[in-house]
Amino acid sequence: MMFISFQEESKMGLKFPFQCNLCYKGFNFESKLQNHMKKHSPSRGPYECTLCKMYLPTAYSFSVHSNIHNRRYECMACGRQMTDRTSIIDHYMSQHEGYVNIYTCSICGKISNNNKTHRGHMRNHHGGDRPKCDQCGKTFINKDSLAEHQQIHDGIKHYECSVCNKRFRTRTHLKIHQHTHSDVKEFYCVECDVR
Repeated sequence: MMFISFQEESKMGLKFPFQCNLCYKGFNFESKLQNHMKKHSPSRGPYECTLCKMYLPTAYSFSVHSNIHNRRYECMACGRQMTDRTSIIDHYMSQHEGYVNIYTCSICGKISNNNKTHRGHMRNHHGGDRPKCDQCGKTFINKDSLAEHQQIHDGIKHYECSVCNKRFRTRTHLKIHQHTHSDVKEFYCVECDVR
């Protein structure tokens, strides 16, 4: 198995419009980058991670943080790797044994198939007042979703197509658009035998 360094791993994938120059994490919004930079401040705590230059307040939080660099759990059935034990167990149970845990929200009835998704749902949907757009009154599950929505009103488009220079608000919209420049036909109709 080949291992790559933290910096190489962090630089892989699609580029974000805002990127941390210390740990190479990318962000869609400048406000998220500014929030993230607080993690690199020595005022946050005395424990510094030598790999990603983050400061942590306690020895315990430092040891938990170190696991994201040092420990990988690998699914023996398919080779997928994850950083935490609970996620890899959920993956194995659902993908290879057909067993799915069901987590039901006691407030709205939403069903989630893993604990992490359920906790995120509770935090985002039932953790207090939802952020509201001042311009149109729409509400959102979190501040990031509101910030992305406000780009519509502001006309901001950070993602540019390298082929035709057309601009898009999100990476997802850019990826969908890039299919128009490709000859690859990924979808197949069984009834009429056409790709």
